[in-house]
Amino acid sequence: MTTTVSSEVKYIMDIIEEILTCDDNSLADERLLQEIIEKDAIRTVFHPIVDLYSASVIGYEVLSRGVPPMESPVKMFQVANEANLLWPLEYACRKKAITKISSLPQDKRSLLYFINVAPNILSDPRFKKGFTLENIQQYELDQRNLVIEITERNVINDHDHLESLIRHYSSQGFKISLDDFGSGYSGLETLVTASPHYIKLDMSIVRDIHLSPYKQVLVKALNAFAENVNARFIAEGVEEWEELETLLMLGVRYAQGFLFSRPKEEPVEISDEIREMIFSIVTPHTYRDHELDETIELLTEPGTSIELGRATCEDIFNLFKKDAALHFIIMVDSEKPIALITKQDFYMKAGGPFGYSLFQSRPAEYIAKKTPLIVRKDIPVVKLAKLAMERPYDDLYDPVIAVDDNGKYAGIVTMKQLLLRSVRLQIQSAQDANPLTGLPGNRAIEKWILKAMEDEEFSVVYCDLDKFKEYNDVYGFMAGDDLIRLTAKILVEGAGMIPGEARVGHIGGDDFVIVSPSIVSCDVLRSICQSFDGEKLSLFKPEDIDRGFYEAISRKGERIQVPLVTLSMAVIDSRNTESVRQPAFLSHIASSLKKEAKLQSARERRSTFLYERRHYDSRSVKM
Repeated sequence: MTTTVSSEVKYIMDIIEEILTCDDNSLADERLLQEIIEKDAIRTVFHPIVDLYSASVIGYEVLSRGVPPMESPVKMFQVANEANLLWPLEYACRKKAITKISSLPQDKRSLLYFINVAPNILSDPRFKKGFTLENIQQYELDQRNLVIEITERNVINDHDHLESLIRHYSSQGFKISLDDFGSGYSGLETLVTASPHYIKLDMSIVRDIHLSPYKQVLVKALNAFAENVNARFIAEGVEEWEELETLLMLGVRYAQGFLFSRPKEEPVEISDEIREMIFSIVTPHTYRDHELDETIELLTEPGTSIELGRATCEDIFNLFKKDAALHFIIMVDSEKPIALITKQDFYMKAGGPFGYSLFQSRPAEYIAKKTPLIVRKDIPVVKLAKLAMERPYDDLYDPVIAVDDNGKYAGIVTMKQLLLRSVRLQIQSAQDANPLTGLPGNRAIEKWILKAMEDEEFSVVYCDLDKFKEYNDVYGFMAGDDLIRLTAKILVEGAGMIPGEARVGHIGGDDFVIVSPSIVSCDVLRSICQSFDGEKLSLFKPEDIDRGFYEAISRKGERIQVPLVTLSMAVIDSRNTESVRQPAFLSHIASSLKKEAKLQSARERRSTFLYERRHYDSRSVKM
């Protein structure tokens, strides 16, 4: 078989051969880079960015490659910087990327494309002159699908100018992303300047995050910040399943890395195998960052579905025409949902004097929405309502597609159903929540314990303040309220260190409960005790701290010395309860264990915890 080689490629290969025999390496590198730029030998590749909750691709980072021996972008830009070729190289990469994106099928062009731009290039007048809304539209691209990804290779000297440029592009509909946040020059000042729509966490923080509690605390805080400023937080460089599972537990929804796919010359979807693995670790507890855990399963309707490749746009038109109540059609491939057709979107695209004749014979998938929101049917209602309202405006009122544990189509949930049920659940939650701490009360706690007892491992930690009544009498009820709120804060922070989704509830008064889907370690409990004993001092008078007690009047009218308030915790877990899985029995055990824990705290004059060491089975239940 004869292989045809283009004249440009042959020319480049000749140059490479000549360069390999050159004695001056830097000169050889510079000449090769010039030839790569002049002969348009840049290769564009696409690296997928994944929505972990739906195991679907939301877009791609657009990367550039050269030709061997200068295939590496790091090598290309290093040589370009030394040879004063940064602008020509950036321009060549960007032009090739835009051209490549514009050649993709319509369904692919509707995804997001992250294009790297260094701040000094963004500030170059030639960039603003060439990268315009008009030029982008000439390529038949929607600027709302293009994300300018700011990469900081050098110090930014003029943040004010950068901010004005970012405002200029944002106002035109372009999105902004901050790359490699947490490394090099990609710091807080640039974050404030850019006010990005996307924040991409540097891979150095992601690497081995499952082994680093310090990194986990940092990422949890950064993810919460991103949510509060309405930015999407993307973890870069994910390579191990353990890293991914930890990121999910910390609330991270979007990720990118070799774990899903290496950069490819065509924008590919993630494989079914990878998708199934993601679904297997996006467990119900991953979704549940809210005390309201009623799932959408009861809201799910069968809906109408069609098999990929089995219908034309004319068939879809006839289906909508025949059934006035039909508003949504789900497209499936081997029982797995891949696209959504809404009546409104269909008529908008296929309507008009020429629309129908243009589309009627085309496959139905040509006009379908390729990135609907797809979730597991065990996601909580309140959580899904939040996710659904984060979608782009054009998709805001589309139904949500539910799948089972195997990723197969299970039905749809309409936004009307979702929002009505979410509001009702939140009203119920507000009625049950403790007004002082805002933590869920007894009804939620009982549900948590019942759910936890279904698993092989669980822990229930009963927490109680010692000498709280005396403190309240001496220091006043306002100080008492402050102490209760402080206790709630410390317990919530401590629960955040427990693997899985541990939850904190407020039984009432000075009684709290931590319910965990795993065994709570001594280290976590010790940390909670130390935090309480340290932070409580801000609520005592200096002289009482020095003495280690305060004075109070007993019921007999006598002046007594009362030790500083301590926290006692009684821990009951699955290791000692075997077949005894009744909340009432746990409470019965805890009653005596709490008394022992309180005595221990009184003896040691500090906060302590005590594990239940006695063994119980079904024969032990005598209440």
